[in-house]
Amino acid sequence: METKLAQKRKQKRKNKIRIRLIILANGILIILAFLLLECSVTFSEIYDDITLEAGITELTLDDFYKEGKTPKEHVKIASDLEEAIDFNVPGDYEVTLRYLFAWKKVNVTVMDTTSPVVETQDVTTYVNARNVFPEDFVSQIEDATKTTVTYMTNPDFSVEGQQEVSLVVTDEGGNVTVANALLTLYADVTPPVISGVEDMTVKVGENISYKKNVTVTDDFDQNVTLYVDSSNVNIMEVGDYEVFYKAVDSAGNETIAS
Repeated sequence: METKLAQKRKQKRKNKIRIRLIILANGILIILAFLLLECSVTFSEIYDDITLEAGITELTLDDFYKEGKTPKEHVKIASDLEEAIDFNVPGDYEVTLRYLFAWKKVNVTVMDTTSPVVETQDVTTYVNARNVFPEDFVSQIEDATKTTVTYMTNPDFSVEGQQEVSLVVTDEGGNVTVANALLTLYADVTPPVISGVEDMTVKVGENISYKKNVTVTDDFDQNVTLYVDSSNVNIMEVGDYEVFYKAVDSAGNETIAS
């Protein structure tokens, strides 16, 4: 059996170990408290929200710090900015900053407050022209976000002569630029030209490609409609038949060939 002296020595060793563990635990708690305080102080120098103008090409750690504050060592941007933020699309995004073992989320708002810079070009076409769009009057647009182009007032394509066209260019931020261009309309009195119409010889019952090698050109209209009238043809009977070709442009000028 242990003597009382041995028991006292054993208890004394246990007490020393317990005291050392308490001191160690208190030391760890003090260090953790200090680090938490350090993180809290460090993050207090960083904005909770920042606002950026659309189209910026670079975002650095300095942009997150309040005025007069300098980024501390070991503070890092944890988020991949290319994935976290689309700098060309207005909206709210979230970026995470890291310091030691702590993180802070910062809300990043991308705004577009700059109006588009627009360069216009005059358009010359024919009366009653088809497929003339607002974008046709614009040669270049400079803006950080996507834009749309509309007419302020629809042009009158039925009147020969010149008229000023006002264009409204709007970006995703709602910023608007109004620009002007000149529309000149000429009367289209020249009919289309049909080329390639030639006599054909085919076998009875053979399918016929009436439009093969036949082309239509026009001085204004790039989309002239070509009609083929082959109603007189009977491919099951030998004989000579006449096929009629008609081309009509947007102004109503027409050409007939056979």
